[in-house]
Amino acid sequence: NAMNYYKKTIGEKTFSHMFPKLLPSEDRFIRRSYKGGFTYLAPRYRGEEVGDGLVFDVNSLYPSRMRFKPYPIGKAFYFEGEYVEDETRELYIQHIRCGFELKENRLPCIQLKHSMMFQPSEYLESSGGEVVDLYVTNIDLELIKYCYTLYDVEYIDGYMFQKSYNLFDDYIDHWTEEKIKAGKNEILFENGPFD
Repeated sequence: NAMNYYKKTIGEKTFSHMFPKLLPSEDRFIRRSYKGGFTYLAPRYRGEEVGDGLVFDVNSLYPSRMRFKPYPIGKAFYFEGEYVEDETRELYIQHIRCGFELKENRLPCIQLKHSMMFQPSEYLESSGGEVVDLYVTNIDLELIKYCYTLYDVEYIDGYMFQKSYNLFDDYIDHWTEEKIKAGKNEILFENGPFD
């Protein structure tokens, strides 16, 4: 329903232009870079009861990211090797092969799915001397380089995209107004989101 409403808001023709259907090979490649949320328990606390914790639930985080961060649009452009800066296509997915070791005082953020050598749900501190394939967005690649020492790095290929902002502003505004009307966020909007 949400997708149908968005398409109706901007029009099918505009939607098809901004988000053209991917070829099956493009879709398979790009999906390898998809990640879920990050939940991590340091090994030193595993198996212990550590007491009460804190939970931080940021109200409307997804809409704020949709409003203020760039979003990939248009055709996927294939490239070989390492991404080379392109002012017209600044968002990309990079396929690399490398080994890795976690840097001191950094959190692990690499999971290897579909591998017999690694637990798919574990965040890895090391590739154990193995060179592995990673499919990562430019944002994830930056984080990985910050958290890990990479070695035997080989940049294979990737896809790059144009970026755009403000694609969802009208959509977000509409549903925010609906929530306010329904009274679901009375406290948030009565006091302001950061009071």
